[in-house]
Amino acid sequence: MSVDLMHEYLNNICDLYSTPIKSIKGREAVEYLWPINDIFKPKMLHIRKFKYNIKFEKEADSALKKLLDMPVENIFKDIKAGTWRVLLERYLQYIIVCMANESHNKPFITLPSVLNSEQIKVALLLFGLHEMKLPHKPAERSNYLLPENVVGLDSWRNL
Repeated sequence: MSVDLMHEYLNNICDLYSTPIKSIKGREAVEYLWPINDIFKPKMLHIRKFKYNIKFEKEADSALKKLLDMPVENIFKDIKAGTWRVLLERYLQYIIVCMANESHNKPFITLPSVLNSEQIKVALLLFGLHEMKLPHKPAERSNYLLPENVVGLDSWRNL
């Protein structure tokens, strides 16, 4: 998780020291992040053939740094399958972290209240995925399919 990169992004949008803030709960964070599934879905058959390999972590971090200058969809262009796999694992484990936080009924993160939905999503991605140390061992995902909607979020605890 990278607070520094998220702060760099947010400082380009507003003054972090004078802008009002709002708390975002874990489930709300997942709802902002959920559209990322649509980026992974077309690549899933290819991504899930690969095991998680730490040698692609730096490339994943480099792709995420591009969020400072470009839309989310564009950071996924021209990356290797191993990088896709690292980003997928981080993303799925980040969703679990968000939902675990929700189960404790505490705010997950505090962000400036002036952000729109896309900016919140980017801030969450930078905070959670950049330089992420996985809380769990990477899962074997050769048969994994992404859920279609947010309705069954509570079942994500069993990933």
